[in-house]
Amino acid sequence: MVDEYNYDILERSWYIEPDQDILGRFSKPFMVKIARLFAEARGRTGRVSRLD
Repeated sequence: MVDEYNYDILERSWYIEPDQDILGRFSKPFMVKIARLFAEARGRTGRVSRLD
């Protein structure tokens, strides 16, 4: 799903812990594919607030 994205402020995030261990990383080819799909969906995307 690339037609919406999370909006979160790092300092107030409930989802990111500062001392959290890194679980893994996505490969560069995967991230390029996601970036391309997100660019194609530009203008049709919706922001999902994570501040509540």
